Amino acid sequence: MKSLKKYLVNLFFVFKMHLLWMHLFESMKSLNFKLSNSVKWRSDDYKYRLKMDLEISKKLSQLIPDDIVRNGPFKGMLYKNRTVIGSAVYPKLIGSYESELNEIWNNILKIEFSTIVDIGCADGYYAVGLSRLFKNSIVYGIDIDSLALEKCKELADLNEVNVNLIKGIDTNGLLNLDLSNKSLIISDCEGFELDLFQDSIFQNFGKHYFLIECHDLFNLNITETLLNRSKYTHKHTIISSTDDIFKAYFYDYPELVSFSLNEKFQILKEGRKAIMFWLYLEPID
Repeated sequence: MKSLKKYLVNLFFVFKMHLLWMHLFESMKSLNFKLSNSVKWRSDDYKYRLKMDLEISKKLSQLIPDDIVRNGPFKGMLYKNRTVIGSAVYPKLIGSYESELNEIWNNILKIEFSTIVDIGCADGYYAVGLSRLFKNSIVYGIDIDSLALEKCKELADLNEVNVNLIKGIDTNGLLNLDLSNKSLIISDCEGFELDLFQDSIFQNFGKHYFLIECHDLFNLNITETLLNRSKYTHKHTIISSTDDIFKAYFYDYPELVSFSLNEKFQILKEGRKAIMFWLYLEPID
């Protein structure tokens, strides 16, 4: 009797293990099917986007064969940097890049600056563009990336302007720059603005102007902290970035008349992972 009972227990255990393995096998088959479909979808999507990108590039090359920026504050600038550091090439050529700031640029262009400092200059779109517009200003392009500085120099040479290049900077380094009279400091340094723009910067640079892109996606307190640090020395204007889908629907540039909605999206997108703010700080006095 005991041996029969033991036999039945063992049989039940084997049957249970069989069911478990069958369930595991079916689950693996289902997972493999899903993974295969996912890989296929991603592969097809990549091929589609690559094909679209090639078609867009060909059409844009026909529309903008001379690589000259078509719209915006830097209209007329030669821009041949197809190896773009930090952002997409199409918005820069069209002139839609960070067009949320156009009203701010209109105000800035009315002011005379002795010095302009571009922190996080990347390929030099702003540093070179501002050098063209402020011919009597000393312009600094600052970045921690050697390739970015190289591209910035190439773009400056192409446009026959001078940009003084500096590799990296901290709070003390910024304080030690010769920023006599009225200066403009712009910044796009991927969250480092929280460490860079300490109280001492605003206390010592109370007569200078700032345009700071705040990367709150890395630290939610960046915008609030910089507002608090600068509130006794500067007036604040906050500008919000625009979603890429909105741009595809509502940005109206003559160069894009022949493009579909999907193509406009690919051309105009800047790929921000979240809505971000710029702080435009003007001296109180």
